[in-house]
Amino acid sequence: RVLANTTATNSFLADALSTFLAETADVDVELEEKLSGEIVLSIRSGGADLGIVAGTVDTTGLDVLPLFRDELAVVVSLAHPLAQKTRLRFIDLLDDYQFVGIHPHSAIQTFLEDIAQGLGKRILQRVHVGSFEAVCRMVEAGAGIAIVPRACVARYSRPDQLVVIALE
Repeated sequence: RVLANTTATNSFLADALSTFLAETADVDVELEEKLSGEIVLSIRSGGADLGIVAGTVDTTGLDVLPLFRDELAVVVSLAHPLAQKTRLRFIDLLDDYQFVGIHPHSAIQTFLEDIAQGLGKRILQRVHVGSFEAVCRMVEAGAGIAIVPRACVARYSRPDQLVVIALE
């Protein structure tokens, strides 16, 4: 019984899990996507055997190992005014641009909100959607910009329709 957050299920987990299952025919995996905080609670209560989390969730009392490292990037549509940039600072995006984001209680969304608040700013959130694929589709359609893990952008079905910009 494996629980994983949205970033894990949308980035590296599909490849890793499919390889594992192909190599170990005698093991079945029950995979469910949940928020990182819910994953920790479920592991503590015995509701799952393994959890993949991100962010600042309290894992006290659990065995924790680093599993995957990714970096965040800004994604914009091909026609967006920022499309010609090669690097951007988060603080420079907060006053002038509307954002498309993933679930409001996800690790990445909470992380970004906390940083914005620490800078005395807030994210101009236009819409929250349920997956990184949906985030990228909304950005491609011009609904706003987004900050997403690079691995998730790489898995987007139409990556040539987005511009990925390094985030400082």
